[in-house]
Amino acid sequence: MFYATYEKRGVVEADIVGFKVFDNGSAEIVHVEVGSYYKKAEDLIKYVNDKFSKYNAEENLKNYLRYYLGSLATKARYRKVFASTAPLSSDTRNKLQEP
Repeated sequence: MFYATYEKRGVVEADIVGFKVFDNGSAEIVHVEVGSYYKKAEDLIKYVNDKFSKYNAEENLKNYLRYYLGSLATKARYRKVFASTAPLSSDTRNKLQEP
């Protein structure tokens, strides 16, 4: 799955995407980015936030998932998750959890 947005380094793509349709008819899309970045806290936070917002990830994923979910995809709750394989300070973790 890709966002169809190109950078100098190649195609920008989501690492993991999942969706679930609940019994009440609602749905949730979970977008996971995984990384091991050794950057200053401010740089890491900007980089991670850009991964989710710079290329309109939510909109592009919902458009893509309309094939599977139909119109439910546009109404689905979108949740973003960053999984770091590098140690993060509690301050950095807290800042990454801010909306």
